[in-house]
Amino acid sequence: MKKGFGRNGHVCQMSGFRGSRAGQGVSQPGVFKKGGTALDHGDGRRHGPGDRHDGLVGRWGFFPDRRVEGCHGTSSASSTRRVTIDSGAPNAPTVTTALSNSTTPTLSGTAEAGATVTVTVGGATYTTTATNGTWSVNLATATPTSGSLSLNANGTNAVSATATDAAGNVSSAGTQSLTIDTTAPNAPAVTSATLSNNATPILTGTAEAGTTVTVTVGGATYTTTATNGAWSVNLATATPTSGSLSLNANGANPVSATATDAAGNVSAPGTQSLVIDTTAPNAPAVTSAALTNNATPIIGGTAEAGSTVTVTVGGATYTTTATNGGAWSLNLATATPVTGSLSLDANGANPVSATATDAAGNTSAPGTQTLTIDTTPPSAPTVATALSNSTTPTLTGTAETGSTVTVTVGGATYTTTATNGAWSLNLATATPVTGSLSLDANGANPVTATATDAAGNVSTPGTQSLVIDTTLPDAPAVTSAALTNNATPTLTGTAEAGSTVTVTIGGATYVTTATNGAWSLNLATATPTAGSLSLNANGANPVTATVTDAAGNVSAPGTQSLVIDTTAPNAPAVTSAALTNNATPIIGGTAEAGSTVTVTVGGATYTTTATNGGAWSLNLATATPVTGSLSLDANGANPVSATATDAAGNTSAPGTQTLTIDTTPPSAPTVATALSNSTTPTLTGTAETGSTVTVTIGGATYVTTATNGAWSLNLATATPTAGSLNLNANGANPVTATATDAAGNTSSAGTQSLTIDTTLPNAPAVTSAALSNSTTPTLTGTAEAGSTVTVTVGGATYTTTATNGSWSINLATATPTSGSLNLNANGANPVSATATDAAGNVSAPGTQALTIDTTAPSAPSVTSAALTNSTTPTLTGSAEAGSTVTVTVGGATYTTTATNGGAWT
Repeated sequence: MKKGFGRNGHVCQMSGFRGSRAGQGVSQPGVFKKGGTALDHGDGRRHGPGDRHDGLVGRWGFFPDRRVEGCHGTSSASSTRRVTIDSGAPNAPTVTTALSNSTTPTLSGTAEAGATVTVTVGGATYTTTATNGTWSVNLATATPTSGSLSLNANGTNAVSATATDAAGNVSSAGTQSLTIDTTAPNAPAVTSATLSNNATPILTGTAEAGTTVTVTVGGATYTTTATNGAWSVNLATATPTSGSLSLNANGANPVSATATDAAGNVSAPGTQSLVIDTTAPNAPAVTSAALTNNATPIIGGTAEAGSTVTVTVGGATYTTTATNGGAWSLNLATATPVTGSLSLDANGANPVSATATDAAGNTSAPGTQTLTIDTTPPSAPTVATALSNSTTPTLTGTAETGSTVTVTVGGATYTTTATNGAWSLNLATATPVTGSLSLDANGANPVTATATDAAGNVSTPGTQSLVIDTTLPDAPAVTSAALTNNATPTLTGTAEAGSTVTVTIGGATYVTTATNGAWSLNLATATPTAGSLSLNANGANPVTATVTDAAGNVSAPGTQSLVIDTTAPNAPAVTSAALTNNATPIIGGTAEAGSTVTVTVGGATYTTTATNGGAWSLNLATATPVTGSLSLDANGANPVSATATDAAGNTSAPGTQTLTIDTTPPSAPTVATALSNSTTPTLTGTAETGSTVTVTIGGATYVTTATNGAWSLNLATATPTAGSLNLNANGANPVTATATDAAGNTSSAGTQSLTIDTTLPNAPAVTSAALSNSTTPTLTGTAEAGSTVTVTVGGATYTTTATNGSWSINLATATPTSGSLNLNANGANPVSATATDAAGNVSAPGTQALTIDTTAPSAPSVTSAALTNSTTPTLTGSAEAGSTVTVTVGGATYTTTATNGGAWT
C-alpha cells in the first residue's frame, strides 16, 4: 500500500483504491477497521491510509470520516472501500498418479481451489489451475512452460508440484514417483476341466499375481483377481460385469481370459473350449442271446463308445468299457465282480441290468434283459405227412414252439422252425444242410425229426413212413347238355369211382364224389366251396372238372362250353340315309351277327340275315315282301321298323327310322357379285339353306354350302374341286351356280357376269377458290362421273358423289364421316380428295392448299396533295400490297390495285 501527500500534509494518492470518488490527487482523513473496529495496534493511535503494519492479514475496510480534501479541492463524500491482505502460503499439492501404462499419462492431484499448480516431471515444467480443488495435466497434449519432456518409458519418474495462490504465495512441493509400465502380462491359462456335466461349472486358471482377470464365456464377461497367481470364477454364483450367461448345455463353449496388470496393460487372451455335456448316454443295449443253455454265458451288447458299462446279474456287479465301435462284452465264466457274488438260476429267468457312464460322468438309464437259462430238452416232434403225390412233398408236423426242427429224409437233412407248435418243410424248395435228397417216387420213405429249443437243448427223434404216389386218375367227362335256356342247370358226368370231383363254372367251385363212377351237380341248390356263381345268362360258360385221388393226384380237366341264352338281342339300327331322292332305295343297318332281321316299311314286311360282321341290307327295288305290298310316299316321310331274332328265338325291340323321299330339286341359286376390283374376288349369293352350291368361273369349279340361305366363295383362298382358275383381270367373267339339296336333287343354274375392273380413276381436282374469308367455305371440284369422292380437310373426312363429273361439299353443313373439322381460320389448310369408282378402285389424291383469311387489311392512306389547282388531279396513296383499293370522291367510286410495294394511284 502506497501513501502520497496533498495539500496540508493529507494523503493525496492511495494505490488500490480505484473507482468512484477514489483517484489520484485526493486525500481524505479516516480510519482503517478490521471486522468493524478501528485499529490502533497498541500505538495509541488509529492507523489510517499510508500507514504500514506488517502481519495484519485479513480483510480490511477504510471508512472516511470527512470529505476528501484533494490536491484540487474538497470532493464529495466517497463510499466505503475494502481490501484483503493475504500473506499465508497454500498447502502443498498432492500428486495422485503413481502408475500408468501410458508413456505420456495424464497427471492429476489436489491443490488449493483456484491456485496455479506448477508441475515438474521428466525435465519439463507445466502449469495448470486447481478447479474446485483438483488439477490435471495431460502430458500427451500439454505444452511445457519450460524444459522438454523426457520420461523413462519403463521405470520411475520423479514428479514435483507446487501451488501459487491468488496473492502470489507459493506452497511447498508435493511429490510423487510416477512408474510407467508398458509391458503386458503373460496370457492367463484356463486350467479347469475342458469337459463337464455341470451346466454352470467353476472356471479356474493361472495369471500374473495381482492382475485383474477378465473371463468371457457364453456371452457373459466376469472379472476376478489372480491371487498368488491363481484365479477362479464360479459361473453358478458370479455376476457378469457385462452380458448375460447363456451356455451351450450340450456342446462346446469358447472361454477367453485376459489379464490386466496394475498399470492397465492387457495380456493376449488365454483360451479353452469348455464342453458341457449334461445329456446322459443312451441306455446300453444287451444284445447277447436272452436264452441259453450255458450256465455262465458271455453277455454283450452296445453302448456309447468309450463309456464305462456297469452290468448287474445274478447278484453280482461287473464293469467293462465300450469299444470305439460301441460294443461291450462280459464273460461271466471268467470276469470278476466289483461287488457281490454271481448266483444264476440254471433253469429260469435271470434279470440283467446295464448302465453306461460317459466321460463327463453322466450315467444312462439302465438297459435290461431277462437272461433265461434252459437245460431241459424239448419233446420229440411229430411227422404228420404219410401219403403224397409229390416227388418232393411238403412235410408237416408238430414240435415245441420256436424250436428248430431237424428233418432227415431220402439221405438229406433239413432244418426249419416250429411256429405256434407246427412246422413245415417244402422238399421242392428247401436246401439240405447236409446230404442230397433222393426219394422213392412210388413207394415208402423213412422220415426222422428232432427239435432243438432256443436254449440249444435237442429232443429225441420223431419218425414217419412217407408213401409217395404220383399216378394221375383219368380226366372226368361232362355229359349234360351244352345248350340250355335254364339259368341254373344240373351238370352231370363220369369219373374214377370214389374220387373227389371238383367242378368250376361261372366263378364258383363245387366238390362232389363220383359214386359208382357217376357224378351230378345241381347248380340251383349246390353250395360252392369257393367263389360265387355268376353265369353268363346270354353266352358261353366254360365248365371244367378234375378228379383228385386219395394221394392227392389231380387228373387233367374234363371241359365243356355251357351256352345259356335268355336275352333278346339289341334292337337293330337302321343306318342307311334317312333322306333320299330314290323312290325305292336300299335300306340297311346293323344287328346281332347271324340274327334274322325283319323290316317293315310302306305297308310291306321283308326278312334278311345279319352277316357275321353284324350288317344287313334290303333293296326295296328288288326284294320280295314276306307280307304286304310296298307303297311309299314319293315326296314325304315313310316310317321304317326293324327287329332282330337270334338263334335261340329271342326277338329284339324294334329299331326305327323315318325315311324321307324327296324328288323335287331346289330353286336355282343367285350370284350377287357382279363388279369387283379384285382379280380373285369373293363371290356371294343366295341358295336353299343347307344345299351344296357348285360354282363355275374362269375354268374352275368350286363347292361351298349355303348357310341360312346365303353362300360365299373367296376365290383368293378356295381350292377348286376341278379345273384351274383363269380370270379376265379387266373384263367380264361368266359365273354359273347350281344348288344340290340334302336328298341329292340339283337345281337349274343361276348365272352372273362378273366384271373385274382394276383401273384406278383419275385423281379428282379441287377447283374451288384456294383463298377464302369464310371459316367454313364450300369446296368444289371435278372427278370421274359417278365416283365417290372422299375429301379430307382440317382433320375431318367427308364423302360425296361426283354427279356428271362434278362434286361439292359445304363445310358449314356437311357431316364428316370421320374426324372433327378444325380449320386454321387465318392460314393454310391442306385439302386432299380421292375418287373411288364402282369397282372399288381408289384414285391418287388431288390436293389444294385452302387459305382462310378473315383479317381485314389496314385502312389505306391518301398521300397525294390535299390542295391542287387541277380539276381532275391524280390521287395516290398506300394500301396492303395486292389489295383492291376502292376510292370514293365527288360522288363517284373507283377501284384500283395496290402494287407489290403497297402503292396505289
